[in-house]
Amino acid sequence: MGRPQDISKCEIPISEDEILAAIRVMRFGEEPRCIYCGSDTVIKWGYIPHTNRQRYLCKKCGATFNDLTGTPLENSKISLRDWITIAYMFFRRGMKVSDIARVTNHSPRTVIRVINLVKENSLLQNLLRKLASEKVSGDRS
Repeated sequence: MGRPQDISKCEIPISEDEILAAIRVMRFGEEPRCIYCGSDTVIKWGYIPHTNRQRYLCKKCGATFNDLTGTPLENSKISLRDWITIAYMFFRRGMKVSDIARVTNHSPRTVIRVINLVKENSLLQNLLRKLASEKVSGDRS
C-alpha cells in the first residue's frame, strides 16, 4: 500500500542527496576527516552498494567510513527522508505519533524510536533545524 496523499503537506521538500550533503558538511566541513583518528589524510574509496553513498579511506589508520558512520542513521532501514519527515512532523508541526505513523506508513513504535533518537542526538537536532529553516518557508518555531 502506498503513502497517503496528504504527506506532501508535511514533508520538507528535500532529496536524499541534499540530506546527505548537509550531514557531510555538518560533520566534516569542507573536507572529510577520519572519524577514528582525526586525520585529514582521507580519500574517496568507492561507494556503498545499493545506497550509492560515498565511502572514505583514512590513509593514516586504514579505517573506512561514510558520512553516516557513527550516527543513528548508519544502518537504519528507514530512508533519510523519512527520518527528517518524522522529526519535522513531530518537532516542527506538533503532530501526534499516531498521525505521523498513519501518514508515513511506519509503525507508531518506529516513529517513537526515531523521535527519541533525534532527541538524544545533537547532530540530528541541528540537521533538522538547518533543513527546516532552509527548505520550509513560513515555518514558525
